[in-house]
Amino acid sequence: MLRQNLLISSYFLLSLALIAGCSSTVSPPTATRVFTLSAGSVDFGNTRMGICADSTLGATRDTILALHNTGNDTLRIDSVTSPSAAFSVLYSSSKVASGDTGSIHIRFCPTFLGAASSSVTMTDNATSGGTTIIAVMGTGIRYMPYAGSYFTYDQQGLDSAMKPIGNPTPTTINIIVSGLTYQGKTNVELTSDSTYFKIEDNGDVSIWSVGYPTYPATVRVDSGWLTLPFQTQGQNLLLLTGDHTFLDSAGESITMQVRDSASYLGTSTLTVGTRQFQVMEVRLTQLAVYSSSKGAIGRMGIFDGFFAPEIGFIVQQGKFGGSEVIVGKKIVQKQGSGEFRKLKNFSLK
Repeated sequence: MLRQNLLISSYFLLSLALIAGCSSTVSPPTATRVFTLSAGSVDFGNTRMGICADSTLGATRDTILALHNTGNDTLRIDSVTSPSAAFSVLYSSSKVASGDTGSIHIRFCPTFLGAASSSVTMTDNATSGGTTIIAVMGTGIRYMPYAGSYFTYDQQGLDSAMKPIGNPTPTTINIIVSGLTYQGKTNVELTSDSTYFKIEDNGDVSIWSVGYPTYPATVRVDSGWLTLPFQTQGQNLLLLTGDHTFLDSAGESITMQVRDSASYLGTSTLTVGTRQFQVMEVRLTQLAVYSSSKGAIGRMGIFDGFFAPEIGFIVQQGKFGGSEVIVGKKIVQKQGSGEFRKLKNFSLK
Protein backbone atom coordinates (compact mmCIF):
# COMPACT_ATOMS: atom_id res chain seq x y z
CA MET A 1 0.00 0.00 0.00
CA LEU A 2 2.83 2.33 0.87
CA ARG A 3 4.57 1.51 -2.43
CA GLN A 4 1.40 2.29 -4.33
CA ASN A 5 1.01 5.68 -2.65
CA LEU A 6 4.61 6.56 -3.43
CA LEU A 7 4.08 5.76 -7.11
CA ILE A 8 0.95 7.87 -7.21
CA SER A 9 2.76 10.80 -5.58
CA SER A 10 5.67 10.58 -8.02
CA TYR A 11 3.29 10.52 -10.95
CA PHE A 12 1.44 13.53 -9.58
CA LEU A 13 4.65 15.52 -9.15
CA LEU A 14 5.84 14.66 -12.66
CA SER A 15 2.50 15.76 -14.09
CA LEU A 16 2.76 19.09 -12.31
CA ALA A 17 6.23 19.63 -13.74
CA LEU A 18 5.06 18.86 -17.25
CA ILE A 19 2.07 21.18 -16.89
CA ALA A 20 4.32 23.95 -15.61
CA GLY A 21 6.69 23.48 -18.55
CA CYS A 22 3.90 23.61 -21.07
CA SER A 23 2.44 26.76 -19.62
CA SER A 24 5.70 28.79 -19.94
CA THR A 25 6.05 31.17 -23.02
CA VAL A 26 9.07 31.66 -25.34
CA SER A 27 9.84 35.39 -26.11
CA PRO A 28 9.91 36.25 -29.87
CA PRO A 29 13.13 37.77 -31.32
CA THR A 30 13.42 41.58 -31.14
CA ALA A 31 12.26 43.26 -34.38
CA THR A 32 15.07 45.06 -36.15
CA ARG A 33 14.87 47.35 -39.15
CA VAL A 34 18.41 47.99 -40.32
CA PHE A 35 19.40 49.03 -43.82
CA THR A 36 22.38 49.97 -45.96
CA LEU A 37 22.50 52.52 -48.78
CA SER A 38 24.65 52.02 -51.87
CA ALA A 39 26.02 55.55 -51.29
CA GLY A 40 25.78 58.07 -48.50
CA SER A 41 26.31 61.01 -50.86
CA VAL A 42 25.90 61.69 -54.58
CA ASP A 43 28.05 63.94 -56.79
CA PHE A 44 26.33 64.44 -60.15
CA GLY A 45 29.39 66.23 -61.57
CA ASN A 46 29.09 68.56 -64.56
CA THR A 47 25.47 68.70 -65.69
CA ARG A 48 24.22 70.64 -68.71
CA MET A 49 21.67 73.40 -68.30
CA GLY A 50 18.27 72.83 -69.91
CA ILE A 51 18.30 69.04 -70.29
CA CYS A 52 15.41 68.51 -67.87
CA ALA A 53 13.12 70.90 -69.74
CA ASP A 54 13.71 69.50 -73.24
CA SER A 55 14.06 65.75 -73.84
CA THR A 56 15.63 66.32 -77.27
CA LEU A 57 18.72 67.82 -75.63
CA GLY A 58 19.91 64.45 -74.34
CA ALA A 59 19.71 62.26 -71.27
CA THR A 60 19.05 63.76 -67.84
CA ARG A 61 21.55 63.32 -64.99
CA ASP A 62 19.96 60.76 -62.65
CA THR A 63 21.14 58.34 -60.00
CA ILE A 64 19.42 55.40 -58.32
CA LEU A 65 20.47 54.47 -54.80
CA ALA A 66 19.94 50.88 -53.67
CA LEU A 67 18.50 50.45 -50.16
CA HIS A 68 18.94 46.95 -48.66
CA ASN A 69 17.06 45.86 -45.55
CA THR A 70 19.39 43.69 -43.44
CA GLY A 71 16.99 43.59 -40.47
CA ASN A 72 14.36 40.99 -39.65
CA ASP A 73 11.33 43.26 -39.94
CA THR A 74 9.79 45.31 -42.78
CA LEU A 75 11.33 48.76 -43.23
CA ARG A 76 8.76 51.49 -43.84
CA ILE A 77 9.87 54.63 -45.74
CA ASP A 78 7.60 57.50 -44.79
CA SER A 79 9.10 60.26 -46.94
CA VAL A 80 12.10 61.18 -49.09
CA THR A 81 12.37 64.92 -49.75
CA SER A 82 14.77 67.63 -50.89
CA PRO A 83 14.52 71.34 -50.05
CA SER A 84 16.25 72.30 -53.33
CA ALA A 85 14.49 72.71 -56.66
CA ALA A 86 17.67 71.52 -58.39
CA PHE A 87 17.59 68.08 -56.74
CA SER A 88 14.33 66.18 -57.05
CA VAL A 89 13.27 62.76 -55.79
CA LEU A 90 11.49 61.00 -58.64
CA TYR A 91 10.70 57.78 -56.81
CA SER A 92 11.32 55.89 -53.59
CA SER A 93 10.20 52.52 -52.30
CA SER A 94 7.53 52.76 -49.57
CA LYS A 95 8.24 49.41 -47.90
CA VAL A 96 11.22 47.06 -48.03
CA ALA A 97 10.75 43.57 -46.62
CA SER A 98 13.48 41.85 -44.62
CA GLY A 99 16.27 40.77 -46.97
CA ASP A 100 14.87 42.74 -49.91
CA THR A 101 16.29 45.80 -51.73
CA GLY A 102 14.43 49.00 -52.50
CA SER A 103 15.52 52.14 -54.35
CA ILE A 104 15.60 55.93 -54.31
CA HIS A 105 15.70 57.75 -57.66
CA ILE A 106 17.21 61.28 -57.59
CA ARG A 107 17.62 63.76 -60.48
CA PHE A 108 19.80 66.88 -60.77
CA CYS A 109 18.44 69.75 -62.87
CA PRO A 110 20.79 72.72 -62.42
CA THR A 111 19.03 76.04 -62.09
CA PHE A 112 22.18 78.16 -62.41
CA LEU A 113 25.75 77.90 -63.64
CA GLY A 114 28.27 76.73 -61.08
CA ALA A 115 28.41 74.45 -58.05
CA ALA A 116 25.21 73.49 -56.21
CA SER A 117 24.74 71.38 -53.10
CA SER A 118 21.88 70.30 -50.89
CA SER A 119 20.58 67.21 -49.11
CA VAL A 120 17.90 64.56 -49.43
CA THR A 121 16.19 63.55 -46.18
CA MET A 122 14.62 60.13 -45.69
CA THR A 123 12.30 59.48 -42.74
CA ASP A 124 11.57 55.85 -41.86
CA ASN A 125 10.95 53.42 -39.02
CA ALA A 126 14.54 52.19 -38.81
CA THR A 127 15.57 50.85 -35.43
CA SER A 128 18.50 53.24 -35.21
CA GLY A 129 16.54 56.47 -35.40
CA GLY A 130 14.32 57.15 -38.36
CA THR A 131 16.06 59.98 -40.24
CA THR A 132 18.77 59.60 -42.89
CA ILE A 133 20.53 62.53 -44.62
CA ILE A 134 22.01 62.03 -48.10
CA ALA A 135 24.34 64.81 -49.32
CA VAL A 136 23.84 65.75 -52.99
CA MET A 137 25.93 68.05 -55.17
CA GLY A 138 26.61 68.92 -58.80
CA THR A 139 27.78 71.66 -61.15
CA GLY A 140 25.63 73.41 -63.74
CA ILE A 141 27.45 74.05 -67.03
CA ARG A 142 26.52 75.62 -70.35
CA TYR A 143 24.72 73.25 -72.68
CA MET A 144 27.02 71.40 -75.07
CA PRO A 145 26.34 68.40 -77.31
CA TYR A 146 28.05 65.20 -76.17
CA ALA A 147 29.75 62.46 -78.18
CA GLY A 148 27.26 60.70 -80.43
CA SER A 149 25.44 63.91 -81.37
CA TYR A 150 25.20 64.66 -85.08
CA PHE A 151 24.19 67.64 -87.22
CA THR A 152 23.14 67.31 -90.85
CA TYR A 153 23.37 70.39 -93.09
CA ASP A 154 22.39 71.35 -96.59
CA GLN A 155 25.72 72.49 -98.04
CA GLN A 156 26.23 74.53 -101.18
CA GLY A 157 29.39 75.82 -102.83
CA LEU A 158 30.04 79.51 -103.51
CA ASP A 159 32.03 80.98 -106.41
CA SER A 160 34.47 83.89 -106.24
CA ALA A 161 31.54 86.33 -106.30
CA MET A 162 29.97 84.40 -103.39
CA LYS A 163 27.14 83.16 -105.59
CA PRO A 164 25.75 79.61 -105.15
CA ILE A 165 27.16 76.83 -107.32
CA GLY A 166 25.01 73.81 -108.19
CA ASN A 167 22.50 72.23 -105.83
CA PRO A 168 22.75 71.75 -102.08
CA THR A 169 24.05 68.40 -100.87
CA PRO A 170 23.72 66.92 -97.36
CA THR A 171 26.76 66.78 -95.10
CA THR A 172 26.87 65.52 -91.54
CA ILE A 173 29.13 66.63 -88.69
CA ASN A 174 29.44 64.32 -85.69
CA ILE A 175 30.69 64.96 -82.17
CA ILE A 176 33.17 62.12 -81.87
CA VAL A 177 34.72 62.93 -78.47
CA SER A 178 33.51 65.11 -75.61
CA GLY A 179 35.02 66.11 -72.29
CA LEU A 180 38.56 66.35 -73.63
CA THR A 181 41.45 68.18 -72.04
CA TYR A 182 43.20 69.84 -74.97
CA GLN A 183 45.73 72.65 -75.33
CA GLY A 184 45.16 73.96 -71.82
CA LYS A 185 41.34 73.75 -71.81
CA THR A 186 38.96 71.21 -70.30
CA ASN A 187 35.52 70.04 -71.51
CA VAL A 188 36.63 70.35 -75.12
CA GLU A 189 34.60 68.77 -77.96
CA LEU A 190 36.06 67.21 -81.12
CA THR A 191 34.04 66.98 -84.33
CA SER A 192 34.37 64.64 -87.29
CA ASP A 193 35.85 67.47 -89.39
CA SER A 194 38.74 67.78 -86.87
CA THR A 195 37.49 70.92 -85.15
CA TYR A 196 38.24 71.32 -81.46
CA PHE A 197 35.85 73.68 -79.70
CA LYS A 198 34.77 74.65 -76.20
CA ILE A 199 31.71 76.51 -74.97
CA GLU A 200 33.09 78.86 -72.34
CA ASP A 201 31.41 79.53 -69.00
CA ASN A 202 30.43 83.02 -70.20
CA GLY A 203 28.72 81.65 -73.34
CA ASP A 204 31.42 82.52 -75.86
CA VAL A 205 32.83 79.74 -78.05
CA SER A 206 36.53 79.00 -78.47
CA ILE A 207 37.88 77.10 -81.48
CA TRP A 208 41.40 75.82 -81.95
CA SER A 209 43.28 77.33 -84.89
CA VAL A 210 46.07 75.19 -86.34
CA GLY A 211 47.95 78.33 -87.39
CA TYR A 212 49.57 79.39 -90.65
CA PRO A 213 52.11 77.57 -92.85
CA THR A 214 55.63 78.87 -93.37
CA TYR A 215 58.37 76.81 -95.03
CA PRO A 216 58.24 73.92 -95.18
CA ALA A 217 54.44 73.86 -95.05
CA THR A 218 54.45 71.50 -92.10
CA VAL A 219 55.94 74.30 -89.98
CA ARG A 220 53.08 76.43 -88.70
CA VAL A 221 53.01 79.53 -86.54
CA ASP A 222 50.39 81.37 -84.49
CA SER A 223 48.29 78.35 -83.58
CA GLY A 224 46.01 78.92 -80.60
CA TRP A 225 42.50 79.32 -79.27
CA LEU A 226 40.27 81.87 -80.96
CA THR A 227 37.37 82.94 -78.71
CA LEU A 228 34.33 84.11 -80.66
CA PRO A 229 32.18 86.67 -78.76
CA PHE A 230 28.74 85.12 -79.27
CA GLN A 231 27.63 86.01 -75.74
CA THR A 232 29.90 88.90 -74.74
CA GLN A 233 29.13 90.61 -78.09
CA GLY A 234 32.54 92.20 -78.59
CA GLN A 235 33.30 94.30 -81.67
CA ASN A 236 36.50 94.38 -83.74
CA LEU A 237 38.38 92.14 -81.32
CA LEU A 238 41.95 91.38 -82.32
CA LEU A 239 42.25 87.73 -81.41
CA LEU A 240 45.69 86.99 -82.77
CA THR A 241 48.59 88.94 -84.21
CA GLY A 242 51.97 87.74 -85.37
CA ASP A 243 54.94 88.87 -87.48
CA HIS A 244 57.43 86.30 -88.79
CA THR A 245 60.34 86.05 -91.20
CA PHE A 246 61.52 82.83 -92.87
CA LEU A 247 63.28 81.59 -96.01
CA ASP A 248 61.33 79.91 -98.80
CA SER A 249 62.53 76.96 -100.90
CA ALA A 250 64.64 79.28 -103.10
CA GLY A 251 66.26 80.99 -100.11
CA GLU A 252 64.17 84.13 -100.55
CA SER A 253 63.38 86.01 -97.34
CA ILE A 254 59.64 86.06 -96.66
CA THR A 255 57.94 88.35 -94.15
CA MET A 256 54.56 87.17 -92.90
CA GLN A 257 52.00 89.26 -91.05
CA VAL A 258 49.03 87.54 -89.37
CA ARG A 259 45.91 89.23 -88.06
CA ASP A 260 42.81 87.38 -86.78
CA SER A 261 39.81 89.39 -85.59
CA ALA A 262 36.17 88.83 -84.67
CA SER A 263 33.00 90.90 -84.34
CA TYR A 264 29.53 90.20 -83.01
CA LEU A 265 26.98 91.00 -85.74
CA GLY A 266 23.64 90.51 -84.00
CA THR A 267 20.85 88.16 -82.96
CA SER A 268 18.17 86.63 -85.17
CA THR A 269 15.77 83.69 -85.35
CA LEU A 270 16.36 80.69 -87.62
CA THR A 271 14.05 77.76 -88.29
CA VAL A 272 15.28 74.17 -88.36
CA GLY A 273 12.50 71.76 -89.29
CA THR A 274 9.62 72.68 -87.00
CA ARG A 275 11.78 74.40 -84.38
CA GLN A 276 12.90 77.97 -84.09
CA PHE A 277 16.18 78.96 -82.51
CA GLN A 278 17.45 82.31 -81.35
CA VAL A 279 20.94 82.52 -82.81
CA MET A 280 23.88 84.86 -82.37
CA GLU A 281 26.05 85.79 -85.35
CA VAL A 282 29.78 86.39 -85.22
CA ARG A 283 32.20 87.06 -88.09
CA LEU A 284 35.74 85.75 -87.84
CA THR A 285 38.27 87.28 -90.25
CA GLN A 286 41.68 85.66 -90.71
CA LEU A 287 44.31 87.50 -92.72
CA ALA A 288 47.85 86.49 -93.63
CA VAL A 289 50.13 88.56 -95.90
CA TYR A 290 53.35 87.03 -97.26
CA SER A 291 55.79 89.64 -98.61
CA SER A 292 59.13 89.40 -100.40
CA SER A 293 61.24 91.56 -102.70
CA LYS A 294 59.20 90.20 -105.64
CA GLY A 295 55.77 91.11 -104.36
CA ALA A 296 53.15 89.92 -101.91
CA ILE A 297 50.42 87.34 -101.49
CA GLY A 298 47.47 88.13 -99.30
CA ARG A 299 45.22 85.34 -98.07
CA MET A 300 41.98 86.01 -96.25
CA GLY A 301 39.35 83.75 -94.77
CA ILE A 302 35.93 84.86 -93.54
CA PHE A 303 33.68 82.75 -91.36
CA ASP A 304 30.15 83.85 -90.48
CA GLY A 305 28.70 81.60 -87.79
CA PHE A 306 25.16 81.54 -86.37
CA PHE A 307 25.33 79.85 -82.97
CA ALA A 308 22.31 78.49 -81.09
CA PRO A 309 23.06 78.27 -77.33
CA GLU A 310 20.04 76.01 -76.83
CA ILE A 311 21.75 73.14 -78.68
CA GLY A 312 25.34 74.34 -78.30
CA PHE A 313 26.22 74.29 -81.99
CA ILE A 314 26.32 76.23 -85.25
CA VAL A 315 22.94 76.33 -87.00
CA GLN A 316 24.09 78.21 -90.10
CA GLN A 317 27.44 79.26 -91.46
CA GLY A 318 29.15 80.78 -94.45
CA LYS A 319 32.85 80.36 -95.21
CA PHE A 320 34.82 82.15 -97.87
CA GLY A 321 38.51 82.07 -98.63
CA GLY A 322 40.38 84.16 -101.16
CA SER A 323 43.85 85.29 -102.18
CA GLU A 324 45.47 88.11 -104.12
CA VAL A 325 48.90 88.13 -105.73
CA ILE A 326 50.43 91.60 -105.92
CA VAL A 327 53.49 92.48 -107.95
CA GLY A 328 54.60 96.06 -107.43
CA LYS A 329 51.29 97.79 -106.85
CA LYS A 330 49.31 95.70 -109.32
CA ILE A 331 47.05 92.77 -108.52
CA VAL A 332 48.00 90.10 -111.05
CA GLN A 333 45.85 87.28 -109.72
CA LYS A 334 42.71 87.11 -107.62
CA GLN A 335 40.69 84.04 -106.72
CA GLY A 336 38.35 82.71 -104.08
CA SER A 337 35.66 80.21 -103.21
CA GLY A 338 33.48 79.23 -100.29
CA GLU A 339 30.53 77.27 -98.97
CA PHE A 340 27.23 77.84 -97.23
CA ARG A 341 25.65 75.47 -94.71
CA LYS A 342 22.23 75.45 -93.08
CA LEU A 343 21.19 72.93 -90.45
CA LYS A 344 18.55 70.47 -91.66
CA ASN A 345 18.22 68.06 -88.74
CA PHE A 346 20.13 66.93 -85.69
CA SER A 347 20.26 64.46 -82.81
CA LEU A 348 21.70 65.28 -79.41
CA LYS A 349 23.25 63.05 -76.78
